[in-house]
Amino acid sequence: MSDTVRQRSAVLNDFSGGLNNFWDESVIADNELPFLQNLAFTPKGALTSRPPIWPHGTDALPEANVHFDMLGFYVSEAGVRYGVYTSPTKTYTFDLDATWLEIWDHKASDFVQFQSFLIMSRSDGAGAYWGPNGAQTWNGSAWVTGLATETLATLPPAAGLELHQERLFAFGPQGTATQSVMYWSNITGEVDGSPEQDWRYWNVASAFSSVNSGDGQWITGLVAGYNDLTVFRNHSTYRYTFSALPEEGVMAKVQEGIGAESQQCIVQYENALIVLSGEQVYSYYNGVFQSLNDQKVRFESTAEPESLAVPYAVSVLGARLIVFYSGSIFVLQMKTGTWSTWVTTTGFVYCRAIVGVADSIEKAIEGFAISNHAATGDQHLYRISDHLHPTDGAEDMVCSIRTKIYDFKTPNEWKRLYWWAAEVMAVGNVVAKVFPVSLETTTSSTWDWMGTFTWPELEAAIEFGFDNPTPYPFNVTTTSAFVWNKPERINLKLDHALRFRRVYFEIYITTDGTASTAPAQIFSLTPMIGTKASISERVS
Repeated sequence: MSDTVRQRSAVLNDFSGGLNNFWDESVIADNELPFLQNLAFTPKGALTSRPPIWPHGTDALPEANVHFDMLGFYVSEAGVRYGVYTSPTKTYTFDLDATWLEIWDHKASDFVQFQSFLIMSRSDGAGAYWGPNGAQTWNGSAWVTGLATETLATLPPAAGLELHQERLFAFGPQGTATQSVMYWSNITGEVDGSPEQDWRYWNVASAFSSVNSGDGQWITGLVAGYNDLTVFRNHSTYRYTFSALPEEGVMAKVQEGIGAESQQCIVQYENALIVLSGEQVYSYYNGVFQSLNDQKVRFESTAEPESLAVPYAVSVLGARLIVFYSGSIFVLQMKTGTWSTWVTTTGFVYCRAIVGVADSIEKAIEGFAISNHAATGDQHLYRISDHLHPTDGAEDMVCSIRTKIYDFKTPNEWKRLYWWAAEVMAVGNVVAKVFPVSLETTTSSTWDWMGTFTWPELEAAIEFGFDNPTPYPFNVTTTSAFVWNKPERINLKLDHALRFRRVYFEIYITTDGTASTAPAQIFSLTPMIGTKASISERVS
């Protein structure tokens, strides 16, 4: 063959398929990536760094060395937003600034807001309600002002609550005789000043429904719809409908084999419910489940579920679905349908999103979360936001991609990589790597073969000395430092020279998530290649 080389460039700038770790790296689509960390594809055509997760304030949690859970948000009559948190023995509100207030000397399993009241359940006893602005409570005959929480003595132990058609609904805790039982209260609203006529009254002897209690499953969550109540169990889903009286309602099975792992595995996005069931996350709408990660993203755990306070959870921040799966975080951009992974040292598991006041850009969309660390771990309240913070909100993170394995549609040719370019936006160091993929099965290398590489390349590859150099593959690394004071889009030329049949690329960018270093972005990769030799198609 002539020594003349057909030079050509291949522009890799379509990453719209996002993460695909389900199929082999050589057969996934050209617009998919087998590894995508702390980056997400945007409709503008770039891979952009995720928002940071950082400790909110410097104030310590009200209890040390215990795990906290976040149940959600409560809004007072004045429009002030409070987070509702629980320790193993207490329930608190937090004004999202600096003030913690203990509102119950028990751990609430769940809560709902009715008017200005915070109604709570607990797994090991009767529920209670609490009101702000003087903590108005019902003493059995009149409204009084005090700091004591009024106990709902007739509400049995419950794992969760929901408000539907002017009634409160509850379900029994897992591991008890009532784990498949759903209860309901009287209709909300006081009638003639009598507490027996409003939501505080629970007739547990007759106002309940058992959901196929003999199959060993348990209820994990209730979600109110327009005309029905969706009842999630750990491995099935039901729909409960009634017209006037719940006692006359109908419990119908919607799906067997698909449910929700826990209450933390159910979240609403627009008109659909998102649930995590086993190794699949589903969108549930109008009685139909649709998998969002099937044949695309395989959820892989990095920790034993038993070692985590919350092993599985889903949350929504803006247009992001965040799936915590036993130590790993997978994120779906709902608008583009693309997946990615997040890696963080914060212990982040899930967040509760809150929409701030309309005139406050700084609080447009924010999430608050608690670390998953237990007694000896991190004890911060964490915050995450879609907007950049000029001073606070820092979290050091590495944003990186690995491309699919490319043969550039010439699998029977040996090719030469002369150089390649990466178009990125970053401040600081950018690390670029290229990996040739060998089809050889030999376990030793010849000096003639190694003569195609430079001494620095060989030095980086040899692990066991010159008598036994490691065979293919190895990587060639280039580190380029940026000195600009703000993120700037540039085209970085990387002078790599190597021979290959198949190859893949990696890019690593470091950012702290603030406006000084973010967003980090990757726009395109452009390898300049040429043909060196061809082999017969009849040769394997």
